[in-house]
Amino acid sequence: MKAIKPCYAQNIQSVSSRICSDSGDFRFAVVADSHLDNSLEDTIANVHGVDQAVNFDCTVHLGDFLNGNLPLKHTRRLLKEQMELFRSAADCPFYPAQGNHDGYLRYNPTRGTDTAENWLWYEATSYLQQDSRVVRIGENPYFYVDFEEKKIRLVILCSFYYEVTDGRYRKKYGTDDAQLRWFKEQALAVDDSWTVLLFSHDSPVKEMNEKAKDDVSRINGQELIQAVNEARAERGFAVPGWFIGHHHYDFCGEIMGINMILVGSETAYVFQLWDQPKEANCFARNLGTGSEDLWDAVVLDKQNRMLKLYRVGAGEDRSIRY
Repeated sequence: MKAIKPCYAQNIQSVSSRICSDSGDFRFAVVADSHLDNSLEDTIANVHGVDQAVNFDCTVHLGDFLNGNLPLKHTRRLLKEQMELFRSAADCPFYPAQGNHDGYLRYNPTRGTDTAENWLWYEATSYLQQDSRVVRIGENPYFYVDFEEKKIRLVILCSFYYEVTDGRYRKKYGTDDAQLRWFKEQALAVDDSWTVLLFSHDSPVKEMNEKAKDDVSRINGQELIQAVNEARAERGFAVPGWFIGHHHYDFCGEIMGINMILVGSETAYVFQLWDQPKEANCFARNLGTGSEDLWDAVVLDKQNRMLKLYRVGAGEDRSIRY
């Protein structure tokens, strides 16, 4: 494991100390949009450093490990390597969400790019089959994870699917009907003793972009949120928040009754080029400094009904009541 750079040492020590003194029930790390960044080794070292002090229950990546512009052969290799890299970061389970760039380049332009077929993602994440906490149906890129002893369920959603007509692949931004049924009938089937945390690469609603375009429409997004609200009203479980990547900025706000928590991109070299809500934060990043990295160490406090996000790298700590 690479040594922690001096520019991160104080931040990591501070975060670790505060988490150790926190009486929360569940601790996990969340990284988003790493895109094969040249800072990856530092991120892995930093996650490892905090984990050694606080003992995370798990780590989560919100997708976009890759950039989607490589042939299938290299994409298969890199996806597997990325999974192993993040699994090595902490002594706990690692749970990934699929990003829109976690696919491969198709040279035939009529068949689309950034194609992440189910078999490809399943191959890269096959290690999940050895985790008794994971419930996954077939090769689907979505699953849930039960920490039975703590009555905490993590639901990892997939924000994309494909329509294939005459060999032509078309990526659809949103949730297909099969995943929506699974979400309603299985992922949310818990009683009032449980707490459910939601994770996905993209947001379920268009409101995250002030000037949303057709190519970022969220199919069945409203239905996903409605399913959460109806299920928790009926069964009484808690939903502290929904963690989201993709947008490359920080945002925290309630949308349709659910705390939507966006985590900025791990990459320090990608400029923010698209529209964002006024409440969003996009922090300055400087290579070779403590602002080059960006991820959150999260503590769930069930008794006080709070999520506390401790920032490593660029940005600020956040806390959310639910």
